[in-house]
Amino acid sequence: MHAVIEDFELWLGWEGHGPCLYSISARPMFIQRIVEAQVHDEFLEKVKTQLVKGEVNENWSIHIDGSVRFKGKLCVPRDVELRNELVADVHRTEYTIYPGNTKMYQDLKGQFWWSGMKRDIAQFVANC
Repeated sequence: MHAVIEDFELWLGWEGHGPCLYSISARPMFIQRIVEAQVHDEFLEKVKTQLVKGEVNENWSIHIDGSVRFKGKLCVPRDVELRNELVADVHRTEYTIYPGNTKMYQDLKGQFWWSGMKRDIAQFVANC
């Protein structure tokens, strides 16, 4: 079964409500770029500082890789180019015939978070 899941590049995660299977998986290099870009994001650096001081709520955390997470999801910095590249990558995935904005949002929100994500995805789909 595990080999079958690997063949389809699916992501299996646990979100507190039970196991979840997602149909997208960001490439490790892309995730590394997001983690590295977080260092240059003023808001996320402030959140990270507050986390170290214990000044933010339990929705925020620092992952083992040093990245900032919101409700366990990797926070994508306020970098329009990086966000557009992530959405475009999901849009052109070979496993999706034509993902509408709802499908893309559902897929992306399993692993990623940024403020205004749903709006940004809707704009991307409307312009493609």
